[in-house]
Amino acid sequence: MNIITPLLQQFKDNRWFKQTGCIEGEYSKTITLNLPSTNLGQQIYFNSDTELDNAIIKTIEVVISTNQINTVYQNSVLDTISSGLAAKAMLTISNNSREVISQMPLYTLIRSLNQGKPAYFCLDNVIWQNCYIELLDTAGFATTNGFFIRVTYDRKDII
Repeated sequence: MNIITPLLQQFKDNRWFKQTGCIEGEYSKTITLNLPSTNLGQQIYFNSDTELDNAIIKTIEVVISTNQINTVYQNSVLDTISSGLAAKAMLTISNNSREVISQMPLYTLIRSLNQGKPAYFCLDNVIWQNCYIELLDTAGFATTNGFFIRVTYDRKDII
Protein backbone atom coordinates (compact mmCIF):
# COMPACT_ATOMS: atom_id res chain seq x y z
CA MET A 1 0.00 0.00 0.00
CA ASN A 2 1.46 3.36 -1.07
CA ILE A 3 0.70 5.99 1.58
CA ILE A 4 3.33 8.63 0.78
CA THR A 5 2.31 9.53 -2.79
CA PRO A 6 -1.33 10.45 -2.00
CA LEU A 7 -0.20 12.31 1.09
CA LEU A 8 2.30 14.38 -0.90
CA GLN A 9 -0.36 15.07 -3.52
CA GLN A 10 -2.74 16.30 -0.81
CA PHE A 11 -0.08 18.65 0.56
CA LYS A 12 0.58 19.98 -2.94
CA ASP A 13 -3.10 20.42 -3.80
CA ASN A 14 -3.81 22.30 -0.56
CA ARG A 15 -0.65 24.42 -0.85
CA TRP A 16 0.57 23.22 2.53
CA PHE A 17 4.12 23.19 1.22
CA LYS A 18 6.03 24.72 -1.63
CA GLN A 19 9.03 23.62 -3.56
CA THR A 20 12.07 25.80 -3.30
CA GLY A 21 15.40 25.88 -5.06
CA CYS A 22 17.52 26.18 -1.94
CA ILE A 23 17.26 26.64 1.79
CA GLU A 24 18.34 30.26 1.61
CA GLY A 25 15.25 31.67 -0.06
CA GLU A 26 13.20 31.36 -3.19
CA TYR A 27 14.33 34.66 -4.68
CA SER A 28 17.67 36.40 -4.93
CA LYS A 29 18.75 39.92 -5.67
CA THR A 30 22.11 41.62 -6.02
CA ILE A 31 22.43 45.20 -4.87
CA THR A 32 25.26 47.59 -5.62
CA LEU A 33 25.79 50.65 -3.48
CA ASN A 34 28.30 53.30 -4.46
CA LEU A 35 30.33 55.36 -2.02
CA PRO A 36 29.59 59.02 -2.84
CA SER A 37 32.15 60.37 -0.33
CA THR A 38 34.36 59.10 2.46
CA ASN A 39 33.10 61.05 5.46
CA LEU A 40 33.38 59.46 8.89
CA GLY A 41 29.99 58.32 10.17
CA GLN A 42 28.42 58.76 6.75
CA GLN A 43 25.20 56.80 6.30
CA ILE A 44 24.82 55.49 2.77
CA TYR A 45 21.16 54.60 2.24
CA PHE A 46 19.91 51.96 -0.17
CA ASN A 47 17.53 52.86 -2.98
CA SER A 48 13.85 52.10 -2.53
CA ASP A 49 12.95 48.52 -3.39
CA THR A 50 9.28 47.52 -3.13
CA GLU A 51 10.15 43.90 -3.82
CA LEU A 52 12.33 43.69 -0.70
CA ASP A 53 9.83 45.76 1.29
CA ASN A 54 7.23 43.05 0.64
CA ALA A 55 9.49 40.14 1.43
CA ILE A 56 10.92 38.09 4.25
CA ILE A 57 14.67 38.56 4.01
CA LYS A 58 16.42 35.25 4.60
CA THR A 59 20.12 35.95 3.96
CA ILE A 60 22.37 38.94 3.42
CA GLU A 61 25.85 38.46 2.00
CA VAL A 62 28.59 41.03 1.41
CA VAL A 63 30.80 40.11 -1.53
CA ILE A 64 34.45 41.15 -1.15
CA SER A 65 37.25 41.76 -3.62
CA THR A 66 38.72 38.25 -3.30
CA ASN A 67 35.43 36.89 -4.69
CA GLN A 68 34.69 39.62 -7.22
CA ILE A 69 37.12 42.39 -8.16
CA ASN A 70 34.76 44.94 -9.70
CA THR A 71 31.13 45.96 -9.42
CA VAL A 72 29.17 47.88 -12.04
CA TYR A 73 26.95 50.73 -10.86
CA GLN A 74 25.15 53.03 -13.32
CA ASN A 75 27.65 52.34 -16.11
CA SER A 76 30.62 52.93 -13.79
CA VAL A 77 33.05 50.27 -12.64
CA LEU A 78 33.55 50.31 -8.86
CA ASP A 79 36.19 48.47 -6.85
CA THR A 80 34.59 45.89 -4.56
CA ILE A 81 35.59 46.39 -0.92
CA SER A 82 38.09 44.13 0.82
CA SER A 83 37.48 42.25 4.06
CA GLY A 84 39.59 44.88 5.83
CA LEU A 85 37.30 47.64 4.61
CA ALA A 86 34.23 45.58 5.49
CA ALA A 87 35.46 45.56 9.09
CA LYS A 88 35.20 49.37 9.06
CA ALA A 89 31.52 49.55 8.09
CA MET A 90 28.22 48.66 9.72
CA LEU A 91 24.92 47.58 8.12
CA THR A 92 21.74 48.86 9.77
CA ILE A 93 18.36 47.29 8.96
CA SER A 94 15.31 49.46 9.74
CA ASN A 95 11.53 49.34 9.51
CA ASN A 96 8.99 51.92 8.31
CA SER A 97 9.39 54.01 11.48
CA ARG A 98 13.18 53.96 11.04
CA GLU A 99 13.49 51.83 14.16
CA VAL A 100 16.63 49.72 14.08
CA ILE A 101 15.75 46.05 13.68
CA SER A 102 19.29 44.77 13.30
CA GLN A 103 22.78 46.19 13.17
CA MET A 104 25.87 44.22 12.23
CA PRO A 105 29.41 44.79 10.97
CA LEU A 106 29.71 44.09 7.24
CA TYR A 107 32.61 41.77 8.06
CA THR A 108 30.20 39.28 9.68
CA LEU A 109 28.20 39.03 6.44
CA ILE A 110 31.07 37.77 4.26
CA ARG A 111 30.20 34.23 3.24
CA SER A 112 33.72 33.19 2.28
CA LEU A 113 34.95 34.03 5.80
CA ASN A 114 32.13 32.02 7.42
CA GLN A 115 33.00 28.57 6.01
CA GLY A 116 30.83 29.27 2.95
CA LYS A 117 27.68 29.83 4.99
CA PRO A 118 25.52 32.93 4.64
CA ALA A 119 24.18 34.93 7.57
CA TYR A 120 20.57 33.79 8.05
CA PHE A 121 17.72 36.09 9.06
CA CYS A 122 13.95 36.16 9.14
CA LEU A 123 13.32 39.87 8.65
CA ASP A 124 9.72 40.51 7.64
CA ASN A 125 9.12 44.20 8.38
CA VAL A 126 12.04 45.83 6.58
CA ILE A 127 11.75 49.00 4.52
CA TRP A 128 14.80 48.79 2.29
CA GLN A 129 15.24 52.51 1.66
CA ASN A 130 15.54 53.04 5.45
CA CYS A 131 18.49 50.63 5.62
CA TYR A 132 22.02 51.92 5.30
CA ILE A 133 25.73 51.24 5.56
CA GLU A 134 27.68 53.46 7.93
CA LEU A 135 31.41 54.10 7.72
CA LEU A 136 33.02 53.69 11.15
CA ASP A 137 36.55 54.41 9.91
CA THR A 138 37.36 56.04 6.57
CA ALA A 139 41.00 54.93 6.25
CA GLY A 140 41.41 53.04 2.98
CA PHE A 141 38.02 53.93 1.49
CA ALA A 142 37.83 55.82 -1.81
CA THR A 143 34.91 57.05 -3.90
CA THR A 144 35.85 54.37 -6.43
CA ASN A 145 34.75 51.71 -3.90
CA GLY A 146 31.38 50.02 -4.07
CA PHE A 147 29.45 47.65 -1.87
CA PHE A 148 28.14 44.50 -3.56
CA ILE A 149 25.43 42.73 -1.56
CA ARG A 150 23.40 39.59 -2.25
CA VAL A 151 20.01 39.21 -0.60
CA THR A 152 17.83 36.09 -0.69
CA TYR A 153 14.21 36.32 0.31
CA ASP A 154 10.75 34.84 0.15
CA ARG A 155 7.83 36.91 -1.08
CA LYS A 156 5.15 37.55 1.55
CA ASP A 157 2.25 37.24 -0.89
CA ILE A 158 3.16 33.62 -1.71
CA ILE A 159 3.58 32.33 1.84
